Amino acid sequence: MASNSGLHIAASVIRKRMPPRKLAHDAFVSRFLDQFRDPAFDHLRGELGAVAEAAWDAYADSRKAPITRKAGPGFKDPDYEIAVDWLETRAAIQRAQQRFEDRAGPVCLLLINGSARTEHTCPGEMSKTWRLVEMARETLQGEAGVSVDVLDLSRTTSEYGRTIYPCKSCVSTSMALCHWPCSCYPNYSLGQTDDWMNDIYPMWVAAHGIMIVTPVNWYHAPTALKAMMDRLVCADGGNPDPSSTHGKKPEEAKALELKGWPYPRHLNGRHFAVVVHGDAVGAETLRRSLSDWLTDMSLVQASRTAEVDGYIGYMEPYATSHEALDKDEAFQQQTRNAARAAMPAPGASFAERSPLASSDAPAGTRRPSATGPARICRPTRTIAASAATPALQVAATTGSVAASHGATGPATAAAAKPTATTPKPSASASTSRSPRRRRSSSFRSWRLKYASVTASPRRWCWISASPSSL
Repeated sequence: MASNSGLHIAASVIRKRMPPRKLAHDAFVSRFLDQFRDPAFDHLRGELGAVAEAAWDAYADSRKAPITRKAGPGFKDPDYEIAVDWLETRAAIQRAQQRFEDRAGPVCLLLINGSARTEHTCPGEMSKTWRLVEMARETLQGEAGVSVDVLDLSRTTSEYGRTIYPCKSCVSTSMALCHWPCSCYPNYSLGQTDDWMNDIYPMWVAAHGIMIVTPVNWYHAPTALKAMMDRLVCADGGNPDPSSTHGKKPEEAKALELKGWPYPRHLNGRHFAVVVHGDAVGAETLRRSLSDWLTDMSLVQASRTAEVDGYIGYMEPYATSHEALDKDEAFQQQTRNAARAAMPAPGASFAERSPLASSDAPAGTRRPSATGPARICRPTRTIAASAATPALQVAATTGSVAASHGATGPATAAAAKPTATTPKPSASASTSRSPRRRRSSSFRSWRLKYASVTASPRRWCWISASPSSL
């Protein structure tokens, strides 16, 4: 494979120099028993000691996957022992893909609550994000041929055994070492079990549309949402055959990638919508980051109305933030519009629902190299736009959805193709914003302008501008 500098790399050295992490016996047992500090376990100390010794044996022997079976037909090495947990998740993903491709089945929207806040633990109150998710669900529940699933990431903070473990960044060693679905977990020797991603991967695969509703945490995504995003890296070029690298053997993975890697897009073509809300700053930054991340994975922006960012109770007391949402009917309506826009048409064929997933439409363009095999380049997201009407209508790259800001339902008219004389849309015309949103733009303003792309429609570019006032 060729690097950006054009240098052909035939092999790569495995770099190791980090300090060891292995615990001694007494330190391991002490840490293991810390989870049983409740006096209710006092009469079981003897039994717990025996359990701790069994756990130490698994840890000392590094038995990551104690239950395995031969990979069997369809794998590069049919005799390789693969974890049964991984095979079960793979089978669930295959069933989900069948539902995704079933034209006779319902169109599925996956609604994701990105907030960790919940009434069932410390905050003692539901999140505004959950209320927005409920609005989106209620908007689509009554429509024929539509199925709505909800992924509530607040369960990671309030439900026993709901854990999304951190990504170990195998992809940075080699794309071929990052397996689809992720094979890093469970790791029984380290006590890293009950990985919720084994249930989450099939939910993403089965969905035709995915809508993320999230608050801003210090300019970034909340912890659970970011953890899920990181763990979805395997959906963007991940290796579907762990036997090809015999598990996690970096030497084999590097050699396999350097021969030329196809970077399969396992979530190619799903539609997406994003709703981000904050109270002071960061909503637009996070919305753009989420949109770029989803686009990089070859998901399709449903329409311009499918991306919403704004502020609820801008610079007002946190204690009255729910009352601020009660009054903000404009933001509520934008959330409903985003949900409508995220849904492909019920009854459409697989290719019509997800045109980028068609075998006739490659996930990316090939960039030939003079010194190595071709690479798959990330496709550029293009959006056709028209500002001829006060309510800006923008169609997705699929052309299947066109929606209008401020409307009570999705618009039926297709957006006009841009021409050299198409006027630039103004910020005030492009969205229906609440007073708080307009005040926040005085803190940090952004200009929207066109950038021409050869042989393709104009695309939107966000250009940072200096704050007009602080």
